[in-house]
Amino acid sequence: MTLLQDAYAQAKDILNRSEKLLICVNNRASFDTHLAAAALLKAMQGKGKSASICMNGDLILKHKQAFDDLGVDYEAEPQPLNYVIAIDHAGGDIEKVSYDDKDGKFYLYITPVKGTSTFDFKRVSFKEGGGQADALVVFGMRSLQWMESVYEQNKELFDTIPVININNLTGTQEFGTVKLVDTQSSIAEMVYELIRNDSFPSADETAGILLLGLLDHLQPLQRGDYKIASVDTLTSLVHTGADLKKAFALLYHSRSFENFTVVQRIMSNVKMDQDRELAWATVSAFDLSQCGVNRENFVLDGRIVFNICRDFKAAFVLYEIQEGEIVVEFESNDPERLNAKDVLSPYKVSGNGARVFFTIRDKTLAELEQDLLTLISPKVGGEAGRSERPTPRRDKGENQEKGGNKKESAIVLGNEEDSSDANVGPQEPSETGRSGLVTPPPVNPRE
Repeated sequence: MTLLQDAYAQAKDILNRSEKLLICVNNRASFDTHLAAAALLKAMQGKGKSASICMNGDLILKHKQAFDDLGVDYEAEPQPLNYVIAIDHAGGDIEKVSYDDKDGKFYLYITPVKGTSTFDFKRVSFKEGGGQADALVVFGMRSLQWMESVYEQNKELFDTIPVININNLTGTQEFGTVKLVDTQSSIAEMVYELIRNDSFPSADETAGILLLGLLDHLQPLQRGDYKIASVDTLTSLVHTGADLKKAFALLYHSRSFENFTVVQRIMSNVKMDQDRELAWATVSAFDLSQCGVNRENFVLDGRIVFNICRDFKAAFVLYEIQEGEIVVEFESNDPERLNAKDVLSPYKVSGNGARVFFTIRDKTLAELEQDLLTLISPKVGGEAGRSERPTPRRDKGENQEKGGNKKESAIVLGNEEDSSDANVGPQEPSETGRSGLVTPPPVNPRE
């Protein structure tokens, strides 16, 4: 038995013995992680056990809507076991304490020893006691301190009950009675391994949730480098009752009308460089506001809509969510030769070799666009990789060469030509004042 197999056996034993499970989840974790936590909750409840989910903050709208659709509730902190009234009586002993409960009010009577100083109400404090649980499962964290106030208020509880640490993050993770850490697997796969031989009424629903998480992790429209074990898990989930067609529809065809209008803006702003087989687009804060889109209802899922031509090696989009804050989405059409993470290695990206995204602050759209073109162009290649197929006709930015039919886009790498014909409106600051459009890479909330 390997160390990981032994860890799974220990974790299963803890879950089987638990009657009151608390599931703590990093609110900034991936969709896969959040769905896996929801699936574990459903599985435990389906087995007649008490289970609840606690987050260290609110979820982004897309994840919150998914929880609502699945009927999964979560709390910002676990329900307290008790409430504590502390009385600092230094300098004077207490002779007797009694209480009474009448007319819907609780009365606490404190009788000091005769001769002591006058009772000071400023020396009375109130706090909540620890939550109620006999086992803890933690998702998407490198430390329990990531739960911040939840951990501080329940430290005694968390230090005394068994803790199962489940995540696929890299880096040091020294907490947990049992550590299920596998950087090569989705969290949905790991939860499936924990419950795969269990029988409970909601097995079909749980399998559907796990399938959705697995597909989100695999990104099958962008990647082809799947582990055999991942494909086996997908097949098993479908065999259990998960609907593959429904899962794809939820992941890639559930955009709002507002996000559809963003897609229209993207398509109208597409630029290209045929020499380097590169296509890209920018969407200003003004564009987003005109579409009625803000951080709460923006969805960054699926493929870049214009990345549908075999002539391009890569594509990217810049979304200016507010002045000085831009989300970048980049896709490579040949991850083995052009790894997205390697191409954008100077930036702190989230994703895989086929698709990454990240946020940049204190840059204008024009500045970041030029920075990325300068960084990417040597890696995608120049004349040597040029396609001989004609460039599609454009209404603007066309230059007719003598004796030929070559056309160039409005922006050409290595050229001084201006991009002023791009359909970008004036920059306007976001009214939300909040950063990020998508689930950022899992980070310590204190950072």
